Amino acid sequence: MTQRIHYRKKHDQPVSAVQLNLECEPFDYSKWNHPNTCKPGDWIVSNGGDTYTVEKEYFRQYYTEVEKGMYVKTGGVWVEPALADGTIETFEGTTGYRAGDYLVFDREVDGKGYAVSKMDFERMYEKIDETSQMSPEQERYITRVSTAIKKHGTSERLNTFAFYCFEFAGLLACAGVMVLSKVTLFHDAGTQKLITAFLGGGTAFAGGMLAKFKFQARGEQHAEIRKNLESSLAVFNALAADYSTKESGYRRLIAECEPILVK
Repeated sequence: MTQRIHYRKKHDQPVSAVQLNLECEPFDYSKWNHPNTCKPGDWIVSNGGDTYTVEKEYFRQYYTEVEKGMYVKTGGVWVEPALADGTIETFEGTTGYRAGDYLVFDREVDGKGYAVSKMDFERMYEKIDETSQMSPEQERYITRVSTAIKKHGTSERLNTFAFYCFEFAGLLACAGVMVLSKVTLFHDAGTQKLITAFLGGGTAFAGGMLAKFKFQARGEQHAEIRKNLESSLAVFNALAADYSTKESGYRRLIAECEPILVK
């Protein structure tokens, strides 16, 4: 087997993509002279005029949004040249290739792959200079940014969950008050009044919690910070493959992330 070589996507090669968030049946289409399948949740990608689909889990793992609707492929790939014409099975179906094209894999040994024409590959990818690996200082900073991304992601989910919980509780209590004001459910009028008062207090409590802690606004704030950090990190990861731009990319990463991290 031909030994695979480590490459990554050039930093100036983002793609535009939209997720197929529709309730529909999987559909087949012809691409690279072979049948492929697109399923709900997969991504439709436009890459330099070439349109194709990417399986949703693969897209989630290897693509990062750098601006609205634009994504870069992060992380390295392992590549071997095709020695003869053939086909390769992908997540989406089958891709045909010719001798001289490149077979691109997600890992150094085995793994899932796809084919890229020689001309397109050399336009979009560059060999990783193994001497340009990150310094210990850069690795520590990347860890710091990654930790902040996880922290804000957790806070985003917790605040969103709290918002929906208190909003639902408030609506439920309010509905209970309205029902009890129109319908007699208890023979004892005192009991009904007590429960009505309790539900009214629940409505006020839920509203007070939402007003005091502003869970929705805080969740949206954490989401925005998380996305900004992820975008900055994705740009740095794209630049880091090129030794000549790695240092400028690192300075840009610090300039964009440090004001957020020190808050």
